[in-house]
Amino acid sequence: MKIINLFKYFVIIFLICYTSPLLFSEQDQDNNKKESNYQFSTGASLGMLYGTSFELVYRTGDILLSELTWDMKPLFYFGSFVEFSRKDPMEKTGFYAKLGLKFGFPANTGFMEDRDWEAANYELSNFSRHDNFTNSALLLDFAAGISIPGFSTVIITPFLGFNYMHYKWTGRDGYLQYASGTNAWDDSLPKIPCYGPVISYSQNWIIFSAGFSVRYPFLKRFVIEGGFSFSPLILVYALDDHFLRSTKGLQFHDEVSGGYLLEPTLGFTYRFTPKMQLNLKASYRYTNNTKGNSQGYNNENDSLVSVSLAGAEYQVWDLGLTFSYNF
Repeated sequence: MKIINLFKYFVIIFLICYTSPLLFSEQDQDNNKKESNYQFSTGASLGMLYGTSFELVYRTGDILLSELTWDMKPLFYFGSFVEFSRKDPMEKTGFYAKLGLKFGFPANTGFMEDRDWEAANYELSNFSRHDNFTNSALLLDFAAGISIPGFSTVIITPFLGFNYMHYKWTGRDGYLQYASGTNAWDDSLPKIPCYGPVISYSQNWIIFSAGFSVRYPFLKRFVIEGGFSFSPLILVYALDDHFLRSTKGLQFHDEVSGGYLLEPTLGFTYRFTPKMQLNLKASYRYTNNTKGNSQGYNNENDSLVSVSLAGAEYQVWDLGLTFSYNF
């Protein structure tokens, strides 16, 4: 049912995005049939993500049982985008839409750390650290809204957004430090070495958001732009494989939702010509309190071995340099 509801939202956004350009274009063609007041822009970007994605298991409420952190420190990416907007947004209110894709380069991106609080009084009992290899990363960002001329040369654009993020990581080598019984962990515990793949984890995020941007051109060639997005509509599907537990390993299926997303952005653009520009943009994507169910299965016989309260969080900076061209 959650997938069906999310699909309905996506269809609504798609219809708005598909019909709005036609409405605005028809209005502009009545005023000027020889030349369109809209343009397409496209470009390519290089950038990096820097931060951490969290895999959480709760004992009850907000009390953690396990926390697994997956580093992207950093993860480099290549991206591209296409944008539809008014040629002169200061002339009148108009439609705006942008679709962007980013592909992460597979690489070692820091550490994967696993902590368990199973000792008496909920103290830390187990700790492990492994090299974190990012196998794949795909980010899709879509936004559609209305550009509104403001005071002076300021342009305000409220928008609706859809974001999809896919990651897959593998924790390799490293070591384990496990306390015995109900004893608490301490740094003097022996480090048991691990070799090869120990654990893998994939996340698929689906986010519907709303936000706004404020754009200010100055000194003819420069533009500064800031924005903010918010979302309470988050759904995450995750898959966790523990290769060293049980004969053929354990697999955990997580479905979590809710919580919220906050994302501020700040960008700076230099125009070489009216059609070519270079943009430097930074953003911080933060999610919190996304929770749901986790089911654990024994890979040896596909039997259900656990049901628990799971969570996912995402705290990542994005810094990208984009070259674009207007048609």
